[in-house]
This record gives sequence, C-alpha cells and structure tokens, in this order.
Amino acid sequence: NEVTKFFINLNKPYKDITTDDIRSYMDYRKVHDGLSPVSIANIRMYLRSFFSWMKSEEKIDKNPMERIGVIKTNKKVIETLTDEEVEIIRCTCENERDLAIIDILSGSGMRVSELVGLNKEDVNIEEGTMKVFGKGSKERICFLTGRAKVHLKWYLAERIDDNPALFVTTKKPYSRLSKNGVEYLLKEIAKKSGIPKLRLYPHKFRSTLATTMIN
Repeated sequence: NEVTKFFINLNKPYKDITTDDIRSYMDYRKVHDGLSPVSIANIRMYLRSFFSWMKSEEKIDKNPMERIGVIKTNKKVIETLTDEEVEIIRCTCENERDLAIIDILSGSGMRVSELVGLNKEDVNIEEGTMKVFGKGSKERICFLTGRAKVHLKWYLAERIDDNPALFVTTKKPYSRLSKNGVEYLLKEIAKKSGIPKLRLYPHKFRSTLATTMIN
C-alpha cells in the first residue's frame, strides 16, 4: 500500500526516481499527513526493501534509497515485571486455573490470543509442549515450564465440563475463556496483589520473558 501511494504521489517512471524525490515525498507525508517519525521510518523501510528488490532484479542501475539515512524515533521504555512481582502475582491467584494461566504466559511468552485459542488436545503435558496457532495462522510449538505443567495438570483434573477449550470460565455454562476475560482477570489480580500502581496485562509477561532472554 505504501509503495503504491509513493508512485501515485510522484507520478514518475521508476527509473527516473531520485534520492531527492524520495526525501521530498517523506517530508510531504510528514507535513501534509501529520505522520509520526515511527510511521516515516516504516515508509523508509518499505521503500528501501522495494528498491533493493528492483536493484537485484536489475530493473534499475542505482538504488535511490542508499543515501536515505535512518529516521530517528523515540524509543518507548518497555514495562517488565521483576522476579519478586511475578511471585507475588502467583501467590495472589486463588485457583489452579489462574495459576496455570500466569505460569504459561510468563514461561512461554505466548500472546493472549494464542492462549485463549488453545484446546486441550493441543497440549501434551507429559512432554511439556503446546501446539500454538499464531499470527497469520502459523503453527509453532511452545513449551511448558515445570510449574506450568503441575498447575495445568491439577486444573484439568478438577474440570467437570466437556468443553474442548484449554481454559474456560469458572461458572456455568463453562464457555471458552476470552481475551477480555484474561485481561479482566489480570486487572483483578493486580488490585489484590498489594503492589502499588501495578499495571498488569497479558503482553507484559511476553515483554518480561523477551527482556530476560536478552539479558
């Protein structure tokens, strides 16, 4: 879409496009459309990829993007949880379902949409694996930590419903737990945790795991 907008705006044959044309276009999008530096940086990335492909296919002799520098953007501080906070959150859980959810989110780094989409048949507790369907319907394997295996096994053992979903609501008719349900659950746990101003949401566990792995 962005490459199409670029050519419509310039209305110029691709072989005649210069570095100055690209700079003028990016300035135009910034001023006229009010785009943020992050959006401009994304446009640069798309155009750089496109013109690199054009050069490799020998459709152009010179890549006009080579002299377009990196766009400076403000980096957001990623919120993460400390080991102590995770343990307090675990201790605040009131049942095996909630403990299993916390342990899976913090141990696997999966998205909340992936978590609520899991069925019981997607999980092999003994092997400690989960078949997850992520973005773009891509399938991958995630792994259970020892703690997650224990609490998930205990949770499933106490289930009295026949719903195929891995996680269901705590009250009848025991429907599949939704994304909003998990978000509400985490907000309630945060309130009861006693940790001042704790903001708890599913993606925070994913960010925490990624940051821990990088460290």
